[in-house]
Amino acid sequence: MKKILYLFLTVSLIFSACNKEDEVVAVDIRTQMVGNYTGVIVLTTTDLSTGSTTTDSDAGIPVVCVMSGETNVHITIGDDPISDANITLNCNVITEVAGGLTFQIIETDGVTFFDCDGLFSDYFIVNGEDDPQTYTTASNTLDFSFAMENGSCMYEVSMIATK
Repeated sequence: MKKILYLFLTVSLIFSACNKEDEVVAVDIRTQMVGNYTGVIVLTTTDLSTGSTTTDSDAGIPVVCVMSGETNVHITIGDDPISDANITLNCNVITEVAGGLTFQIIETDGVTFFDCDGLFSDYFIVNGEDDPQTYTTASNTLDFSFAMENGSCMYEVSMIATK
């Protein structure tokens, strides 16, 4: 009887060793895009009361991307803690595609930024563009665009930022 028990124990050990599968560890795809970037921005400003439009560009703009919650990221443009002139974009629908990721900018109300007259206003609405925004893995590049409007001033922003 002991021999039969030992035989079953040995066979079960052999099968358990042979059938052991590698553990699958889930990887959060957002970690690819998290980090510090330096960006080039193109900003088109429209004064909605006069209809005048200007376009400016600037390089060396700091951009930070961090994870938020279980599925989102925040992208913050600027690093001015004194005037709080930073813009934080809330992003979701992060999807892995060939060559990187796509994501969408969530519409956000109550964003504070400079109005066309140079004063702060906290009534801007931020809207992402219709097409998904992109993160390219090979070049570690974020490429995104959005619009901000508050009834008297509208900003259309395109940005490319590299780690």
